[in-house]
Amino acid sequence: MRNRNVIAAEFGSSDRLASAIREVRRRGYADVEAYTPYAIHDVQEARGLGPSRAPLIMFVAGMLGAGAAYLLQFSINAVFYPLNVGARPDHFFFAFVPITFEMGVLSAAAGGVLALIGLGRLFRMRHPLERAPRFEQATKDRFWLEIGGIDEDAEATEVAEILAELGATEVVWLGRRGQ
Repeated sequence: MRNRNVIAAEFGSSDRLASAIREVRRRGYADVEAYTPYAIHDVQEARGLGPSRAPLIMFVAGMLGAGAAYLLQFSINAVFYPLNVGARPDHFFFAFVPITFEMGVLSAAAGGVLALIGLGRLFRMRHPLERAPRFEQATKDRFWLEIGGIDEDAEATEVAEILAELGATEVVWLGRRGQ
């Protein structure tokens, strides 16, 4: 495990942030994270992010939940405890639809919450960027860029100079993190 430097920079506009991301990625820094007060398509595009996997996770969770609910109802009503009520068949599909649908929706919603927490990395309780002065402005009107994976202190100084040239209003060295 090697410790690597982490640098963060504050930008006043989303356009400057997106151009800074493009430039640092062009120079070979792939460990880039952006913090913005709202979703910005240009920033996501500059980071090279593809479409989210959350819809797929929600679909799979919903189908698994609906399938499990249907299988449970079928096994109870047709296999383990068949009961002849009003001469209906043991496997009556339409009786199983409401619970199957409701469990599918509930499972998809639970999958969406888990996808939000997992894909958004919201399970971290502390982050080095919280120590940066004025980082709380990232939820209001400022745009922050975090660059990790910088090997040496000299390289960290070079990256800080690059960020200042790209229009960063503040550059903060966050120290080292294990990688």
